[in-house]
Amino acid sequence: MLLLCGLALAEIDELGGYDQYNNNGDMMKLLILDVEEAAVVTMMQFYLENGLGVGAVSIVHYEDVGESYELVASVEASNLPDDEGFGDTGALSWLLEPGVRYGLGAYLEGDWRYAYTEGQSANPWFGVVAGGLRVESEGVVDEFDDAGLEDYLYAMVVESSAADADGDGAVADTLGGDDCDDSDPMVLPGAGEVAYDGIDQDCDGADLTDADGDGAAADAAGGEDCDDTDPAIGPAAEDICGDAIDQDCSGSDSICGGGEGLDLSPGCGCASGAGPSGAALLGLSALALLRRRRA
Repeated sequence: MLLLCGLALAEIDELGGYDQYNNNGDMMKLLILDVEEAAVVTMMQFYLENGLGVGAVSIVHYEDVGESYELVASVEASNLPDDEGFGDTGALSWLLEPGVRYGLGAYLEGDWRYAYTEGQSANPWFGVVAGGLRVESEGVVDEFDDAGLEDYLYAMVVESSAADADGDGAVADTLGGDDCDDSDPMVLPGAGEVAYDGIDQDCDGADLTDADGDGAAADAAGGEDCDDTDPAIGPAAEDICGDAIDQDCSGSDSICGGGEGLDLSPGCGCASGAGPSGAALLGLSALALLRRRRA
């Protein structure tokens, strides 16, 4: 009977049954998966029994590349039983991407007996079991041709967890992807970056602090660019005299022909310097004219 558990994160699917079938020589036994959701395999076990003599067991991970299967990873199984039980991989981090077919299983050296189930199907949470493969080999091979699927499943235990926990379509960078925050669906490569908020929304490695791209960080982000919407304004820009714009972020506009510039700091509309302003001179002239008329 096929044993299949519903999965939450880091729970276990047990795929296959326990009918015995003789290995009869070195061979790989693979379960073929069509992956629907990004997942990471964190542990695998393979159920088997020792036959006439103890041989090596390697647990393997292959990816279907169209015409053949290519080796992704292989580990020596630990805790092998003398008579029967599970060979264990220990901790793993094998990424399975959606839309890809994989082969997971074991290479058995010698006369091991393994467990399998015929005529069954299974739907683990991260994909669909497409069938099984038996590949004759004298070791773990880098590549083999797709010999066609058979209608049986091996008794494997696959421990896995979601590789895209926030469901934004990007795999966590801790699992080999490029999502720098897999707890926030608004943070992933290609997301719109919000300037000066201290969050790297697009996962390029830094928050946006130079929105106009002039090479100077905005004063709102602790930089010296007094207008981060205009690339012609920044601490390295050349100021244009007399236009009432502080292009070089010095705090004032320069006066054409020399002299101290017009202070453009917030709240100040006066000219810098000790002399009277133009408005003050105009007021004095009007007062003098009024006195003459009264005289």
